[in-house]
Amino acid sequence: MTRANAIDPSEILERFASGYVNLYALWKDPAHRPHGVEVSTPAHTPIEPHVPPDLRRLLDEHGTPPGDIAFVKYLKTEDGAPRVLIEDEEPLPPEHEIVTLSRSVTIAARDAAHVVTELFVARVRSRSPDG
Repeated sequence: MTRANAIDPSEILERFASGYVNLYALWKDPAHRPHGVEVSTPAHTPIEPHVPPDLRRLLDEHGTPPGDIAFVKYLKTEDGAPRVLIEDEEPLPPEHEIVTLSRSVTIAARDAAHVVTELFVARVRSRSPDG
């Protein structure tokens, strides 16, 4: 059964890849990074502890075994400003290995609003181009 508004995963990944900029390459020199951003690499700061339970459940529902996934990039923003970047100079994983996860949490009141967005990029080791 095909839904009229079905999501095309290939299109999402293509759009993500076409707009991707390696921020670590831009910000590894503290003189070039925005004020207040913590910058690290996955080798120095593991990304796994940053993955919240709701996103882990999505991975489980997707059928991704925990031992087959390696988180390679992480970005957290608050009100649109970057706060935490964990990345290195490696490119994105190829389309047959990449999984992206993101979430935004928003609070809005009459006199204030606050938005926190997290983006994770992972490599799934058990995938092949043939599926």
